[in-house]
Amino acid sequence: MKLLKFTSQTCAPCKELTKVLYDLLPVDFNHIELIEIDVTVDKEAARDWNLKGVPTLILLDEMGEEVSKMVGYRGVKPLSQFLRGEL
Repeated sequence: MKLLKFTSQTCAPCKELTKVLYDLLPVDFNHIELIEIDVTVDKEAARDWNLKGVPTLILLDEMGEEVSKMVGYRGVKPLSQFLRGEL
């Protein structure tokens, strides 16, 4: 699986999300490949994925199809649930 993480350098929730992801992924979700995209640098990717805001996480299956999307950062528990496919 792949996780697209759309962020911006000036976004405080994005920075917090990054810290938590770097803690969670290697321990509990090491099967998920993280792909980080800065929307201020790659505006075309933001447009292509029809983003409404940052941070946005998009979980993709092995075929590259969108499984789920999360906009905003709501804390560790909702993030873990999202990565498990429970949200």
